[in-house]
Amino acid sequence: MDIQSNDDKVDTELQERVKTLSSELESMAPNMRALERLGVVQDRLKTTDRDFEDARKRAKRAKDDFQAVKEQRFDLFSKAFSHISEQIGPIYKDLTRDASLPMGGQAYVDSALSKVNMTNDG
Repeated sequence: MDIQSNDDKVDTELQERVKTLSSELESMAPNMRALERLGVVQDRLKTTDRDFEDARKRAKRAKDDFQAVKEQRFDLFSKAFSHISEQIGPIYKDLTRDASLPMGGQAYVDSALSKVNMTNDG
């Protein structure tokens, strides 16, 4: 019966080992679900990162477009300002010419203040 008792002992040890492994496997199951959840979260992170990059690119494009329009407006204003600056003097002289001021008055545009300054000094 030594063989029988030895077999019983081995059987008992194996059953204990199976219980231990089963218990370890059950305790690992939540970790396996955690890995699944991690995968879902990683997918959401990738989507969010992609959305963020798209939004960042759109914002940069909008900023660049705004800057281009701003520069264009400034260039157009400068051209108009230069044209007005060149034309205002002769026109104002013609308008203010009389017997007391045969040469007419002087007018100029002040670029610092962006307004018309008019004087009546000969």
